[in-house]
Amino acid sequence: MSSSVLNVDQLSVAYDGRKGSHPAVSGVSLHIREGEALGLVGESG
Repeated sequence: MSSSVLNVDQLSVAYDGRKGSHPAVSGVSLHIREGEALGLVGESG
């Protein structure tokens, strides 16, 4: 089994706007192993 080269556990990110804080990402976990590729696309493409 390949070892992980990137581990992200329970990532949460918010940005401040005129009407307060807006969550962009909530509770995301990623475990990428050597030789794997990942693409992440949001609503705006």
